[in-house]
Amino acid sequence: SYIVENEICHEVKSFFERQTMKLSQYGENTIILDPGIGFNKSMSDNFKLLKNIEEYRVKDRPILIGISRKSLIYKTLHINPKEALNGTTVLNTIALLGGADILRVHDVKEAVDRLARLTRQIELLTAQNSELKKAIKEANSGGNEQIAQARALSAEFEKNHKAIKS
Repeated sequence: SYIVENEICHEVKSFFERQTMKLSQYGENTIILDPGIGFNKSMSDNFKLLKNIEEYRVKDRPILIGISRKSLIYKTLHINPKEALNGTTVLNTIALLGGADILRVHDVKEAVDRLARLTRQIELLTAQNSELKKAIKEANSGGNEQIAQARALSAEFEKNHKAIKS
């Protein structure tokens, strides 16, 4: 069942709900949630937490993900922690796309640089897709030649869309 598959997310959310309620009773409302990836959890549980960030969010509180140089990266890739920058960048990207609000990193300059480049690429592809949608709409309103053009544009749109999603 769904609960069994994401038991770790359910456990973390329950913990967050209890703790935020206690903190709120003491008047504390500035709360950042950290699921503790890498701390007393299996590799599988860590990846589930990374994949399902929104499942354990409580009351729109910001979620911090700290995966920089974690063993889940270097053990999965069979490398040492100092070689984990690319793996960290990929998982940070997945975390941000999945809903993380804050990243804890060791290599700040590199993280900012790589995420800025990724953001520019996503913005570029999004702009291209906007132009492609407009061209497809115009081409679809025409004759056979324009319909063929619309199909080609649709294929390009799908390729860009897949690039954004991956």
